[in-house]
Amino acid sequence: MQGPPGPGLVVKDANATLVGVVMSTDCVGTCAAIVARQFAEGVVATFPINPGGADVATGAIFFENADCTGTPLLPSAANEVARLVPSIEFVSDTVSATAYYNVFPGTQHTINSQVTFTTPTGCASLGGTFSPPDRCCQQIAPGPGVYAPAGTLDWSPILALALPLHVEGP
Repeated sequence: MQGPPGPGLVVKDANATLVGVVMSTDCVGTCAAIVARQFAEGVVATFPINPGGADVATGAIFFENADCTGTPLLPSAANEVARLVPSIEFVSDTVSATAYYNVFPGTQHTINSQVTFTTPTGCASLGGTFSPPDRCCQQIAPGPGVYAPAGTLDWSPILALALPLHVEGP
């Protein structure tokens, strides 16, 4: 269930550090607030937050090379606003200090490998090659599609938050 946020709701950490502005809620699985935050790189990204922290350990980064080298790419669409990253297109995890987002516009690419974020055991179960701290490279069947280069931003302000997180507002 998704719903509109109340006016002026924000998420803060245990030290009253601002995490982001509540944009909506998502109670599929674990209830989370979808927050928007502007990062130092000038990118505004939205991502789910719950009392235990950011929940963005999803997604993959794609590569034309079969060994996950070269330019990191993300699926792209022509009708999206650059530097405004919806949570479904924001790729990071709760270990790495680097997050990835689309840099538009996209062009045609043939994808041959992908990196996902997981543990060594999780990577082995996927048949991939693990690289610390959390990267799993997998070769995938070549496939064409529209992809854009992945920009990066410093995710460390989110990793440094003091738990638990909570919502504040009028």
